[in-house]
Amino acid sequence: RRGRGFTLLEVMLAVFALVMITGTIGAALQLVTSSQQRQEQNLGAAELANRLTLIYLDNPNDLPRPTELIPYENRTYRYSQQIVEITLTESEAVQRVRRGTGTQQRSRTAVRLDRMRQVTTTVWLSEESGGGREPGPGVPRQTVIRLYDPLDIRRNPDSADRAFQQRQEELIRGIMDQIGGE
Repeated sequence: RRGRGFTLLEVMLAVFALVMITGTIGAALQLVTSSQQRQEQNLGAAELANRLTLIYLDNPNDLPRPTELIPYENRTYRYSQQIVEITLTESEAVQRVRRGTGTQQRSRTAVRLDRMRQVTTTVWLSEESGGGREPGPGVPRQTVIRLYDPLDIRRNPDSADRAFQQRQEELIRGIMDQIGGE
């Protein structure tokens, strides 16, 4: 006695189920791949924003022009930077503690609240790499905001050494120009 075979309808349903499963797996893999690519683009923007902020804090003259494309890890990025002077105020709790301890003057390690600045660096994927000319919606971008005291040389010893060396060279150049000009 021969066994019963598959009907055409059963074969069609099996093929349809197989196609659906394969399609679902393919779509999931595509989603994972595109998500990873987007995360890599955002990570690149974050790394560049941090580096550009540190370059600004070291020496603003070393920054690339804002119109330049910045190559990084097989992609190009654009950036913008804003520097704003801000004034911080102590909270009432800190003021109460100061009044309670009788310390009205600033300690040597205290930050001057009246000369702080905020540097905001935004980096986004350029139009050449699938981003945009501006950091609009849907464009991978990251923003780094940093408060700093422009006169605090303790911020980074390397920066202080570089600033001292640069000022020393400028002073020597100025003296030489004056001597040569007479």
